[in-house]
Amino acid sequence: GTPIIANTIIVQHVDAQVIDNVGRLRLDTIGKGKVDVFAHGKHVSGTWKKDSETYRIMCYNDKNDEIAFAPGVIWVSVLPDNGSLTIEEE
Repeated sequence: GTPIIANTIIVQHVDAQVIDNVGRLRLDTIGKGKVDVFAHGKHVSGTWKKDSETYRIMCYNDKNDEIAFAPGVIWVSVLPDNGSLTIEEE
């Protein structure tokens, strides 16, 4: 019942392929794609880029400026491109 809090939430939209008859997915987290970043009480849409497994994910807004992450806890959620994200504003 205790809320979990993150300073920044990154929703990384990725290509996904079913790899077996159980329905497991291969998620392409190397490359680039759409991103939604929630930080500082705001939502920013843009693109993510990650060149290799050893590189960190980079996020850019629609003007191609790097999105700054808030200090503290950062959560990355990977969402297949055929998934959906609902954003509700208070």
